[in-house]
Amino acid sequence: MVMKKPAGPAERPTLIALLCNRSPTPITFRYGDITASGGDGAPLKVWNRAQLQQEARTDAILAAAVGAATSAALVQINSPTYSTPAANNIVDASATASANIAAAGALARGAVDVAMYENTMLADNTVMPGECVGGMVVVDLDRRGGWANPHDYQVRIPFGGDVHVIRMTVAPSSNK
Repeated sequence: MVMKKPAGPAERPTLIALLCNRSPTPITFRYGDITASGGDGAPLKVWNRAQLQQEARTDAILAAAVGAATSAALVQINSPTYSTPAANNIVDASATASANIAAAGALARGAVDVAMYENTMLADNTVMPGECVGGMVVVDLDRRGGWANPHDYQVRIPFGGDVHVIRMTVAPSSNK
């Protein structure tokens, strides 16, 4: 198991796990059996694919709404008021088009995020003999103690009758 990238102050630790079945029989793996805890043993949430996809959808909708409103407002603010209705209609149409483009872009980025989770998350699987499966495991951020100090994590992955325990420490970067 490796860490996908260092977690920053507002990022969840994301790990990449590879599970290989070296036994002569199939092994059933359940993502929901993975558990995680902070250094003090307090349980931390392990995010599943559906939760991360829902979060990506919600973020996309919010980004589309905010982006559209901001884009339309900027067009209106930066456009002079004309004395003819036709000229004002052009400004209104420009604001609408700008808002639609901003919303479409945010929703497209959200769709990409949803698809990414579909294709990259470790998921329930029957792992056949000699087969390996892999994907991301996303653990909730340990917010206790702030980010001035390192945070210890333990991730437990049951597989094939064994429980694999991964211990890691996430610390703020010393690079400035």
